[in-house]
Amino acid sequence: MSSSIIDDGLINKTFDQFDVKHNRVIDFGEFGHSLGVPYPNTPVKDKADFAFKLYGLRQTGFIEHEELKMMVLALLHESDLILTDDDVEANVD
Repeated sequence: MSSSIIDDGLINKTFDQFDVKHNRVIDFGEFGHSLGVPYPNTPVKDKADFAFKLYGLRQTGFIEHEELKMMVLALLHESDLILTDDDVEANVD
């Protein structure tokens, strides 16, 4: 995990999405369910709910501009791709 993901709390948000029972343990059923979210037969509503719970850091029901920007910057930090601030803003917009 990159320090940017750990520093911004995404690791905790990700764990919380897998921990459906909210008991601070991810059992096999929870793990399997969470891995199934991206598959083609998963209902779109389930995929959207998962994405908003994971990426909507403030839990407002929206993925806000600053939340999306944090995700883009974390991804860029992990890659060799260098973007200017203007390019990052254009992509987030």
